[in-house]
Amino acid sequence: MTDVKIFQTKRICLSFAWYDLWLGVFVDKQNHKLYICPLPTILITINLENRTTNSERAITKINKMIARLPSMEEANKVFDGQHTFGEVYQHRVILYLVLCMFLQEQGYCVWRSRLHDDKSFIEGYFILGVNKKEGEQITYHIKNHYWDSTGFAHTLDVAPKYDGHMSRDVVTRLFDILESEKVKITD
Repeated sequence: MTDVKIFQTKRICLSFAWYDLWLGVFVDKQNHKLYICPLPTILITINLENRTTNSERAITKINKMIARLPSMEEANKVFDGQHTFGEVYQHRVILYLVLCMFLQEQGYCVWRSRLHDDKSFIEGYFILGVNKKEGEQITYHIKNHYWDSTGFAHTLDVAPKYDGHMSRDVVTRLFDILESEKVKITD
């Protein structure tokens, strides 16, 4: 038996179901749906699975507000109760510089370049990377004013071919290095 859809969105469907001759509300917990039959044969189906929480809506709203700020300098002033975005970014950069210096000493290939592999660039930034091989790269775009602090890195005219890594890949690769270095330190 099929019903005739009168109106449908991602979560709500209004339909005519000739076989639904009941009135009331039914919650289908297994399929995460709410069925409301206000009149015989008229069925409203609400998909409860795609519900967003109040905190998810608040996060979306905050992200949109941040995106509308006039500049990154303004966004860097956003405060989480402990640090501003600007402070967190600065901490991340300094920690990455220290990590790269350490990894260089451990024999990892640490490099820097002002140009991507396709010779494009992001104004005001350079790339500081660990490893050149596909599947092993860890890279961050770093503000140009840190260039002189990265003299320990090999300077390349053009960055190695980007292997498509994303943030989650970088975290995994960093953990892999952590585990391999822990083994070296404890041996």
